[in-house]
Amino acid sequence: MHNLPFQFIEYRGIMACFEYLRPSVQQVSRNTAKADILKLYELEKKKIKNVLATSYGTTSLTSDLWTAINSDGYLAITAHFVNRDWILRKYILCLSYMHSPHTGVALADKIYDVLNDWGIVEKLSSLTLDNASANDVCVQYLNENF
Repeated sequence: MHNLPFQFIEYRGIMACFEYLRPSVQQVSRNTAKADILKLYELEKKKIKNVLATSYGTTSLTSDLWTAINSDGYLAITAHFVNRDWILRKYILCLSYMHSPHTGVALADKIYDVLNDWGIVEKLSSLTLDNASANDVCVQYLNENF
């Protein structure tokens, strides 16, 4: 919620607060918290992969690449599809750091890697991007290499 690091749970004041509120709760280290969150992520990813794999139709993607104030690039990719019950679903498949330079080929490679990782390369029906010039190269590269 507040973009605090995992180390937050090891702050003396926070530990004292937890101890005061519920002395019987066993406190964990930041490494344990991180490991637990990564396990939960993998479990949820597996569930979503199954939903994507068992959907009857195709999947559409939307993607955006933006640069933060410190010049770091970030890429978001969202999948949109209709599930078995004919309900429109969407899942964020990727929200990650994007290494420079942000060329169309680099973007296409990243998008393809995400599609491959989620097992939906063959289910892709459309890709919606903004009007950045690198996106034209990205789409051309994906069309030529699919």
